[in-house]
Amino acid sequence: MTNDDDDGDYDNDDDNYDADYDDDDYEGNDDADDDDDDDDDDDDYFDYNDHDDDGDDDDDGDYHNDDVCLPYCKFHRSTIALAQLIRHWTGDPENEETQEVTLIKLLQLLLCQAHKLFKKTEACGQAQTDQVANVKAQTRNMKRLLIITADDFGFSTERNDGVMEAFHNGAVKSASLLLNCTGTASGVQYARNTGLTLGLHLNLTEGKPVGQETYSTLTTSGGIFRGMMGTRRALDKGEIDISEIEIEIDCQIKRYEELVGEKPAYVDGHQHIHLHPMVAPIFSKVLRRSGVAVTRLPVEVNFANKTWLQQDPQLLEKLSIFLKEAKCAVPMLQENQIRASDCFTGLSTMGAFMTVERLQANILEAFESAEQGQPDGTVTCELMTHPGHPTPMDNGGFSWGTDDFGNSQDRVHEIQVLSSMAMKTFYKNHNIELVSHRVL
Repeated sequence: MTNDDDDGDYDNDDDNYDADYDDDDYEGNDDADDDDDDDDDDDDYFDYNDHDDDGDDDDDGDYHNDDVCLPYCKFHRSTIALAQLIRHWTGDPENEETQEVTLIKLLQLLLCQAHKLFKKTEACGQAQTDQVANVKAQTRNMKRLLIITADDFGFSTERNDGVMEAFHNGAVKSASLLLNCTGTASGVQYARNTGLTLGLHLNLTEGKPVGQETYSTLTTSGGIFRGMMGTRRALDKGEIDISEIEIEIDCQIKRYEELVGEKPAYVDGHQHIHLHPMVAPIFSKVLRRSGVAVTRLPVEVNFANKTWLQQDPQLLEKLSIFLKEAKCAVPMLQENQIRASDCFTGLSTMGAFMTVERLQANILEAFESAEQGQPDGTVTCELMTHPGHPTPMDNGGFSWGTDDFGNSQDRVHEIQVLSSMAMKTFYKNHNIELVSHRVL
């Protein structure tokens, strides 16, 4: 018993089996004295086209709609035919080969129909999930505004090119500008020519300071910042003079205004340094004094449940610290009338951890969490991203070159995910509008 057409393509073979095999041939073949009337109710499974579960004739989103019910009915009829074939198996050697061929075709038909039923059910389930989420937002008259921010703008010309690619694709609306990098000037020019919204990416951890050539505590003896962990350790030990931090923040805001020609639409922190317990109080004070009222608060909903981060325990530990610091900084920001988006996501989806599925789930989770208990109106969410093109190791960055993060193909991966048609369709289906920080 061989099948020369075993190509595994169930979709393409379904109609062929339907043509060769008619399951009606097996209906009504019970012996007259057969007391088994289980098949009498079979037609109950075939009338989903005539009514919904609620008894009306409209297609109101019930599970049993035409897309699912037609494949289901065919599958059910085939299972009945299979049961009848087995029940009437004669065991006659003369008929055995014919019955075996029929059995093979019937099993193949069942596999094909089950495959189609699964795909239809999956598609309808996703469509209904999208519909329910969209109806919930529209029923409550909630307006969802998503701010997608590209960090590290100005890092290099390659990074700038990637950010602008994402911007022209409609995937990014704001960019956080580094002031002490090789691509700062070209980044400002890009934004000026295209209308990309810029904010200040306050940097106290990498490269050379903006305020003065060197500081006695904020920088090393060579006149560069101490690095992300070096700066944090020094802050934790009380080794950095807070007045030097205040001077540098002030100088970076003023330098930004000189380059861009206006105050930053917002100020966030490179490597989230603006929310360190020793920095947040003075950061809030300087922003209020400078007339800047918007920052980033990287508090991601259900961050502990992002299980994929367990692949990188070191990164998970760092991100968890950022999250805790952000929560602790809320009172200081509120006291100084510094605001942020209603919700945030992006900590758990950087680089290779970014997928369409994770992004969509995180964005929906963030919006739905922010909407709970809120009156009808507008809900804003910020998505932190790092798109770009890889920067050569010996060029760009903080004048001496780049690092693995800047050189990684993950930067291109983020462009591709953010610009995908799947994300654009997702925004449309869930009543999400992409905007810049200017709405805040």
